[in-house]
Amino acid sequence: MQKLRVGVKVIARHPFSNEMEEAVILRIRRREEYGGRGPFYLVRFREPDKTPAGPRIIRRWHLEEDIESIE
Repeated sequence: MQKLRVGVKVIARHPFSNEMEEAVILRIRRREEYGGRGPFYLVRFREPDKTPAGPRIIRRWHLEEDIESIE
């Protein structure tokens, strides 16, 4: 498995559809922050979410065990 770092393509669970979708890591919060539960990874999903107000880019924080690297 490729080391998770900013810019790496991953597969993560989308918060609305609950399906695994392709995303990119934007930011990493280390384990020392927020009570030691991390690291947390901010991922941006590739496909915008279609809403009546227009397409929205979805970004969410995930734990390492909730995402998979694309090799």
